[in-house]
Amino acid sequence: MAARDRITPRRNRAIPVVTPQNRPRQGAPAVERAVERTAGTDDPDEKILAIAERCYAALPAEFRRYADNVVITIQDFPDADTLARMGCTTRWDLLGLYSGIAVGEKEAGYVAPTPDRVFLYARPIAAYAKDTGERLADVVRHVLIHEIGHHFGLSDADMERIEAACR
Repeated sequence: MAARDRITPRRNRAIPVVTPQNRPRQGAPAVERAVERTAGTDDPDEKILAIAERCYAALPAEFRRYADNVVITIQDFPDADTLARMGCTTRWDLLGLYSGIAVGEKEAGYVAPTPDRVFLYARPIAAYAKDTGERLADVVRHVLIHEIGHHFGLSDADMERIEAACR
């Protein structure tokens, strides 16, 4: 994450947070799969979807209450526009992304034209877990909590405490 993203949240801007280069080691919203395929036991999208649902359900109730309007989207990879906007050099560089306006930045009565979204990129997440030896569930949990945290305008330290409480 670039220093400018940590200092000033920006309206209507997707905030890049979790990448292989910067990831530290360690009522449900809508969850959708952006790419439909025949599901199989080796399908990372299906595994990540199931893990994301379990991780979301394990979040503290007060946290979930304010995130129930966030749509969690599972995609194989970020699209080319997202990669370019985030300055990524390959499609493997981005594990997750929050797109929306943080709760604290929304004015009273604000109605979003589209829902806030957390994108989980299945192939980069699976590859990262394999390359580092981390459990897939741990990587998914970290990315999900980190990205939902941006919905609240939370710091990295806040998100690490929440993640630890969900273990």
